[in-house]
Amino acid sequence: MKRIFTILLVLITLTNLSVSAQDTLVIEKVKKVNKNQTLTILAGTTVVFKPGAMLWVEGSLSFEGEKNKPIIFKSLYPENPGIGIIINGNAPASNIVIKHTEFANIARPISFEPFWSRKRVTLDRLKIHGSSFKEAVIFVANPLIDLKSEPIQFKLTNSEFYNNQSGILIENAGIKGIQYELNSLLFQQNSIAGNDPSLGILHLNIGQPYAQDNLKLGNLAFHENKAGTTPIGLSLSGDRAEINAKGLYSSASERPVFDYQSDPRLPSLTSENLNLKDWPEDFCYIDYIKHTSQTILALGSKSCAISKILDSMGNSLTFIQAFKMDSLFINYSDGIAKTMVMNNGLLVDIPSPSDINLDSLYKKRYIEDREKPDSLIIKEDKKTFPSYEIGAWGGLAFYIGDIKHKFGIPGTYEWSGGLFLQYNRNPSWSYRMAYYRTNIGMHDPTAPLQVWQSSPTFINQNGNIEMQQSWALNFLTKMQILDFEAIYYFAPKHNYSHSLDKNIKGKFVPGFGFGASFMKYDPFRNVVYSRDKGEASFVELRPLGTEGQNFLPNKKKYNSYTMNINASFQLAYLYKNFRFRYEIKASLSMSDYLDDYGQGFTYGGDYQKWLDSAPDENLGYDKTKNREITLENSFPNINNSYRRTTNLLPDMFFSQHIGVSYDLSNLIGKVKRLKAK
Repeated sequence: MKRIFTILLVLITLTNLSVSAQDTLVIEKVKKVNKNQTLTILAGTTVVFKPGAMLWVEGSLSFEGEKNKPIIFKSLYPENPGIGIIINGNAPASNIVIKHTEFANIARPISFEPFWSRKRVTLDRLKIHGSSFKEAVIFVANPLIDLKSEPIQFKLTNSEFYNNQSGILIENAGIKGIQYELNSLLFQQNSIAGNDPSLGILHLNIGQPYAQDNLKLGNLAFHENKAGTTPIGLSLSGDRAEINAKGLYSSASERPVFDYQSDPRLPSLTSENLNLKDWPEDFCYIDYIKHTSQTILALGSKSCAISKILDSMGNSLTFIQAFKMDSLFINYSDGIAKTMVMNNGLLVDIPSPSDINLDSLYKKRYIEDREKPDSLIIKEDKKTFPSYEIGAWGGLAFYIGDIKHKFGIPGTYEWSGGLFLQYNRNPSWSYRMAYYRTNIGMHDPTAPLQVWQSSPTFINQNGNIEMQQSWALNFLTKMQILDFEAIYYFAPKHNYSHSLDKNIKGKFVPGFGFGASFMKYDPFRNVVYSRDKGEASFVELRPLGTEGQNFLPNKKKYNSYTMNINASFQLAYLYKNFRFRYEIKASLSMSDYLDDYGQGFTYGGDYQKWLDSAPDENLGYDKTKNREITLENSFPNINNSYRRTTNLLPDMFFSQHIGVSYDLSNLIGKVKRLKAK
């Protein structure tokens, strides 16, 4: 009873998600349509696949979109796509109906797994594009056939396939038990790996025994499909057989078929070879592109219009396009055009610009033509990437190291700030170079924020265990840091795109940063306890060698320079040309002496020798006690037989900053225009 209830619940859930048009149905992991169930999705619905999600179908599908309200299947993250629709199982009374449906950036949009069975399959008015999974966008395995029943009716008609990295693969086409009808299929701008034309963008494996009535090929069109650099189209495999098609349309002079004429062991295809411009339906294709400096001539169908011009980084370029007969004349500014995005979403690669003069065809149609173009469209998009920005920020920093904080929570916070220059390479990655002037400390009364002292520290003083005063361990380390950082903006819908709509006030952009820095650091100790910086007096610790570096033969002074490894969380609020920023950064130093506190003994284990070896310097005057500052009255006499620390880990520090930066794109653009003039 529980199992029946679960099945009913799943079915009801799927049905409820697809009751009304314009809904968005989100699929994660595996959603199953059981045998004897029907999943219905109405026109206008958008189905979103999360990464790796699939629709596992053992029953029926009824996806009936409309011309103006198609059903759309897409991946939530195109770079990490959903799997698609997997049709499986023996269900001879069920049907698969998918009409007026678009599949965008789906790994395997439609797959019929081995030994599937249905009464009827209707795939009509499909658009499949952007699949980069390198497995068939439509895969039809050998079905489970009952020769005593009516043959399976399989129709794939009136559909477009473009900008995919794989094609259609049908196994055992033409055998008894299943009748295929393939008609009005258009393939363009698809590419597959390798240079082997024997596996085309539409591949039919001809089964045996072959029955001509079980494979009906109508009109098929192929344009700019390639395996590597080799043109491809329809390919056949299997034993010898005579295959007929109504018409093969192509703009190329060569026949787009790999069959008996390429390899005499293969089936042969008989068809009428026709020009692509005579295709029965209107569609957009580009047949010829001429690219000179910031000017493009494109010849193709009349239905083509450009929605975007992109450079090699995917940034939109400002452009003007003019239509004249079957020609598109495009002028663009800034950068070098790499890709045209057509009004139907088709991506067309643009060849590199040529420095030679415009050819006669261009001159005839454009320069010498005094007539007005059929129409003129101006498309202005701000160039957003790459870009530069400059900024400054300030905040607080705290130390984590050998001297422990009270309650384990940092209690002393010092000033930190800096300047930076940032290069925004694309919507997801930025690179930053920054200079920081940062302080860290412990029990420093002059710090901007001191909450409490350090945790108790115990020493062995001449055989007696004593607690060392927190004040005796105070330090202030001044650091100058040159930092290099890469920043990844990890929320796709929040990527670092600052071509903001005029109606949008701003947006938040979170990110994660990592990098390395070079640092000069100098530890000091405050020898006068006062919050007044005019009364406080700081003594540099490195020259004093507080672990006996000045007299122990095997003990050297630690270096003034070190490196850090950094990780950070970044948050920017984008508003017009300004970026209001927050960051919290963890920096792991390669030095264990940011606090002048290492694995040696205090004063090298001999206080008197340490005093004798210390440099003879004037340490100043203590205004609070009206006396000269000396080492004896500033550094207590300790003969500790315990090492200061046994921790082998280096020191680290955290810094938090808020600041603002300014985008330099407009300024750089003005400078370029002045230079051009």
